[in-house]
Amino acid sequence: MLLASGSVERHEGRAVPRLDTPAWERTAAAASLWQHTRGRLLVLGGPVMDGVSPARAMAEAAVAMGVPREAVTADDRGDTTITAFQLAPRPPADAPPWLVTSALHLPRAMLAARQAGWPVRAFPCDYTVTDSPGWRQWMPSTLAYRRNVELVHEYVGSLAYRWKER
Repeated sequence: MLLASGSVERHEGRAVPRLDTPAWERTAAAASLWQHTRGRLLVLGGPVMDGVSPARAMAEAAVAMGVPREAVTADDRGDTTITAFQLAPRPPADAPPWLVTSALHLPRAMLAARQAGWPVRAFPCDYTVTDSPGWRQWMPSTLAYRRNVELVHEYVGSLAYRWKER
């Protein structure tokens, strides 16, 4: 199972999926995992605009990366991680699927899966850890801004899921 990432935007009057870096990293990891495990690949998550979604675009990318079309399904009904799990058909309890997502997103995704009653095994990818840039780490940069936004997004999302759990 692969969690979608990205957006859908209007371009010249039509909906166009925009896959971000985590989407490509996750899709490549899922395709690689599929090479070892075979089985089915379910891509979960929205948003959807005019029948276009990042989940469907990631499913097509997985096919381009070597996963057979008949082994890939996209379920883009959920607009949040927890909603995606709640709406998707549950896997058999005796065969928990691999959950492929970014390492930063994994704790919240595992929490959402548990809350929705999904047994899953973690398969993290898209690690954001890099060698320390030394003194440059104290200089403002667009990369630092992006990482802080991602970190705050995951932290607030985890707090919200835990609050709903109580």
